[in-house]
Amino acid sequence: SNSVKSKCDLKIIYFAFVVDFLSVLIIKYAKYINSNTYIIKTSEMIIKSKGYDIMKYLGFMLFQSFYLLTLSYIVVIIFLYKRNLNIYLKRNTVLIIILFSFDTVLRLFNLKRIVLYSNAFRFVIICLFTNLVVYIKYKKII
Repeated sequence: SNSVKSKCDLKIIYFAFVVDFLSVLIIKYAKYINSNTYIIKTSEMIIKSKGYDIMKYLGFMLFQSFYLLTLSYIVVIIFLYKRNLNIYLKRNTVLIIILFSFDTVLRLFNLKRIVLYSNAFRFVIICLFTNLVVYIKYKKII
């Protein structure tokens, strides 16, 4: 049970890689999706939308999920600390820096776009700050 709990932070970081890849891929290549009109029926209304719009929206929703991932990472780190479980800060920090490199490659090294528009970049900064706070305050590093 301790092994599973201590790997929750790792799973969140890996999931961030997948979300980053899919969101950039979908947003970047949505224009190549066919432009047929799709009809989406909801209980309140009928929405007519092009395939391109649907894919852009899906990519945007994936992109916004980084807020949930960031919050999840912070909660898991607090949980691990409160339960006196191992927090692998070195491993997490290296993986988060690799995520930043991955995002940089996906965005073709356009640092201005990364800093201004990338939610993955915000995830990286907040998670690195969380790791720093845990290290400084608790000196609990493995």
